[in-house]
Amino acid sequence: ETIVAHWQEAYNAPHTVVEQGFKCEIDADRVAFMVEQHDPDIVTEDVRQLSKTRVCNMLDGKMIRLPWSGIIGIGFSCTSITAENNHRKNNKGCVRRKIGETGETFDGAQEIIGRQRNKITFLENLDALKTMYAWDGEMSSDLDYIREVFEAKGMTMLHRSMESLIHGAPHSLNRLWMVILDMPTWKAKALKVEAKFLEILNSLKLDPSKPEDFFLTEEQIASVLSPSVRFAPSKTKKAKQDENWK
Repeated sequence: ETIVAHWQEAYNAPHTVVEQGFKCEIDADRVAFMVEQHDPDIVTEDVRQLSKTRVCNMLDGKMIRLPWSGIIGIGFSCTSITAENNHRKNNKGCVRRKIGETGETFDGAQEIIGRQRNKITFLENLDALKTMYAWDGEMSSDLDYIREVFEAKGMTMLHRSMESLIHGAPHSLNRLWMVILDMPTWKAKALKVEAKFLEILNSLKLDPSKPEDFFLTEEQIASVLSPSVRFAPSKTKKAKQDENWK
């Protein structure tokens, strides 16, 4: 809504609207919630499948080409790098190496972003992507790699670590947000895009003592689902001890 409001004013386009393109979610309860609340035409199961030119629409089982989207938001998996994963130290550089849940889901994300060249892309994950490690004789991080991937596509990446509590969520959690713009870095610098974007972000800050009620917990999501909209994706949720989790 904030981006649309900015476009309406900046480009004198008061009739600018956002139409839903597609949704992607692997968790069955969340999928059911999306279907009941937003009535999407297309729901895909796994962000890794977005690397393919044709994907399965879970709502009718048909193979389709995803529609182009001007704005896309992807929260790729943090399983490989979360503090809850006892193998996380061995997973340093997993995004660069394209391994584990985190590396594989980012690879699917960057494929569709490069193919569709969305005007604005939001990626979300953990601050652990900033963890430094040795690579080709130099110190680097997966965040550095992600920037390299998109700059090689002629795009610009901005990033910011943000505390969820001051953006309306009912919990305190530091998240890393990456914003990908379909423009080369020299143009983004000339237009002072980063400063303008940070101004928009700062305008979204809320009073942390008054969390918004539109952020629902897993239990709340499950509680509002009627039995008729519950359905399971083609794959069951993987156990935490399988190879992908490790």
